[in-house]
Amino acid sequence: METRNITVPQTAAYLQELYCQKDPLLAELRQKSGEITPALLLPEAEALLHQLLLLQQPRRILEIGTAAGYSAACFARWLPQAQITTIEALPELCTAAEKTLSGLGFSDRTCVLEGDARQVLAGEAVRGKAPFDFIFIDAAKSHYAEFWNLCLPLMARGCLIVSDNVLFKGLTASADFEAEGKKKRKHRTIARRLRTYLTYLTQQEGLLTSVLAAGDGLAITIVAEPEGVLPCNTLQPQTEKEDIHG
Repeated sequence: METRNITVPQTAAYLQELYCQKDPLLAELRQKSGEITPALLLPEAEALLHQLLLLQQPRRILEIGTAAGYSAACFARWLPQAQITTIEALPELCTAAEKTLSGLGFSDRTCVLEGDARQVLAGEAVRGKAPFDFIFIDAAKSHYAEFWNLCLPLMARGCLIVSDNVLFKGLTASADFEAEGKKKRKHRTIARRLRTYLTYLTQQEGLLTSVLAAGDGLAITIVAEPEGVLPCNTLQPQTEKEDIHG
């Protein structure tokens, strides 16, 4: 059982038992990708993404956080008409992802961009492929607000944005999940920034957001008119939540 799941152990185990990858190609790819990096979509998150994408049928997808290319391959497999742009900071994972996507015959519909997403998102390589109908944020959690702000001018009207791992092993919601040892300060900072981000997504005018306890937490946001949306950090996090680690 994957301990990153934020639900109670019995529920997590049951939900993972229900998961069934019916596509043999993706089932094999999931196993191989897991051998390269632990950064892999949790089963519940994958199932929900599959449904969302089939319902929306986006033609231009932006992914922040490629890892070994499993999620980008899923997107390409599920949506034969979609063009996928994906960003990864680690050179070795970019190489693995390009190999994966090329091997599956998806290289003509996928573009893997290497570098810090905060820099890549501001560059012409991404801007030239905008506007995007669907954006998947699954990279450094402490930078989600920055990623969002850089994505705002890249969004099409009615864009659907999915932010993964927003409940961060429960830390975002409660100090009861506090980490121990050297990771405590880092985790506290990430949790605080995620709370600010979720406050923005749920309270900002022009955004319609649901936060779900699927996998490690998913925030699903619809932006009807991106031009009228103020950037993140314009709302202050709630004081009582800021103090829960204090």
